[in-house]
Amino acid sequence: MKPILLFIIMIISTSQILGQNSEALEPEDFFNKMTNPDIVILDVRTPEEFNLGHIENAILIDYRSENFLSQLKKLDQSKTYLIYCRSGARSISTLEILKSLGYKNLYELNGGITQWIRKGYSFVGEKEDMISAKEYQKILLSFPIILIEFYTPWCSSCNQMDFELNELEKNYKEKIQIVKINADENRNLVQSFTKREFPILIAYKNQKIEWEKSGYIKKQKLIEYIENLIR
Repeated sequence: MKPILLFIIMIISTSQILGQNSEALEPEDFFNKMTNPDIVILDVRTPEEFNLGHIENAILIDYRSENFLSQLKKLDQSKTYLIYCRSGARSISTLEILKSLGYKNLYELNGGITQWIRKGYSFVGEKEDMISAKEYQKILLSFPIILIEFYTPWCSSCNQMDFELNELEKNYKEKIQIVKINADENRNLVQSFTKREFPILIAYKNQKIEWEKSGYIKKQKLIEYIENLIR
């Protein structure tokens, strides 16, 4: 390949990368743009997620609804749109769809509302945790060895993990207690742990954390973790 052609390709690639990065805003930049009167904030999560807590003045357009595209087409193209979801996947996809429809001023929240909350920014509709800190401590005191699973209803890996945990519960019911906690209903509680990918599994032995895992764990590996825990 000729040097000049390679140089042109490098410039084009770099500009594309920079363009993509400029559309993804960190929470601080996202917050600063919200003061602009021409800004429209789009929440593309589900109604259930929205009701648990959302950024103030956000408009809900459910990414998974049948009329999602038709709702996007009704938006005013002269406005600037700030888009967010839970962690970023749906907002990035929405941004690309809007670009294909001719919309120009588009930004998405890098890391979604999860990152927004982690950075300490407020949101409306936030409810108190269903399980208080005291109640959580009572759970830990209820049995010598406890496995806590933080799950969300929309997480496919959580559904897979649920099946494995149900099997484990049958085989180890005399040795370990498994407690499942809805993370969407206990946001503050979840924020106190380091793991961020659901499901989050936390193993306690005599009220002390033995290990903390996240994401789907295959049955054999999970059995290995449990066996080491009960020794």
